[in-house]
Amino acid sequence: MNIHIANSATETFIFIFVLTCLLFLSLRPKEKNDDNIIPQKVTQELKGFAILAVVFSHIGYYLVDDKMFLFPLSIMAGVGVNLFLLLSGFGLSSSLSNNKKQPVKYFYSHELPKLYIPLWYTLCFYIFFDFIKKIIYSPTTIIESFLGFFPQANLYKDINSPLWYFTLILFYYLLFPIVFNKKYPWLSALGIFITSFFLISNLLPLSSQVINLYTVHMAAFPIGMCLYWLTSKKQVKKIIKLLSTKITEGFYLALISTLIFIIFYSALNSYVGQVVYKEQFISIFTSLCIFTLFTIKKNIFRLFSIFGLYSYEIYLIHWPLMYRYNFLYSHFNPWLATVFYLCVFVCFGWILKKISNYTIVTIKVFLLRFLY
Repeated sequence: MNIHIANSATETFIFIFVLTCLLFLSLRPKEKNDDNIIPQKVTQELKGFAILAVVFSHIGYYLVDDKMFLFPLSIMAGVGVNLFLLLSGFGLSSSLSNNKKQPVKYFYSHELPKLYIPLWYTLCFYIFFDFIKKIIYSPTTIIESFLGFFPQANLYKDINSPLWYFTLILFYYLLFPIVFNKKYPWLSALGIFITSFFLISNLLPLSSQVINLYTVHMAAFPIGMCLYWLTSKKQVKKIIKLLSTKITEGFYLALISTLIFIIFYSALNSYVGQVVYKEQFISIFTSLCIFTLFTIKKNIFRLFSIFGLYSYEIYLIHWPLMYRYNFLYSHFNPWLATVFYLCVFVCFGWILKKISNYTIVTIKVFLLRFLY
């Protein structure tokens, strides 16, 4: 049952005011970085923006009974997912391009544990506490979940419905090192897109809802690869540096304002639930505008960076914690409960990241001792 919101307009106004104050209190100058045209701190900040967009949408559209709660913060869930995929394609392309030798085996042993270990801890946590609540899942569902295959996305019945995303990103991680070519990243991106389209259309046993989600988002990862290829060009680097450092203050403010207007306009006119390919195009276009905005702006919002640092862990834990184990909206005003939940997500994300990293290191040390 959805949570009742008595006065969504007032609650939303208070929350947006608090969030805006916190954002500006966390504002810091962007550090200069001549080596990377898109510094890691910018991608981390973008991940923070993306996870907040997803969380706000899940609250505003699926957790509470009034869809105006958190509007317009709640309208960019699809954009948030596309940003994650875009940044993954961008980051993996950058990583493999800058490493002279990185065999497929090394890539898998380095990257896949970072996906699976937090997932397994999260699944164990929710399956155990769901069992206490007398919510029982079939052995098939549990096995598929631990393998990373989530063929459905039912927000109210699945173990953790947002994990449909895990299957998609796992597919990209498995395929990426096999097809990636340092000289022609755009060609690798095209190969990944065609393979994705073929598998989604013909082979994978997925629910129609998940197929629709994949269709909307499957272009973002390859576009991220192309974006890395484009931004690695000397001419493009010069343009980005010019836009972020050497233009007049008036032109800079006009450019930032224009991008913000385009982002909100396209987010409000997103074709969500109407025409799939239009929705895909608008969502990716909005994501690219956000990517451009965060790249050229002269400051960093550390609040976004904090959420970005734990964005994957927050994605894994946030929905069941709010829906099945709601312990805040029942006791506090909605705006305050939302603030508290964001704090809880960061704390749980920190714990999950620490435990997962420790587990990965322990396993690697054990394997080294066992093998050698």
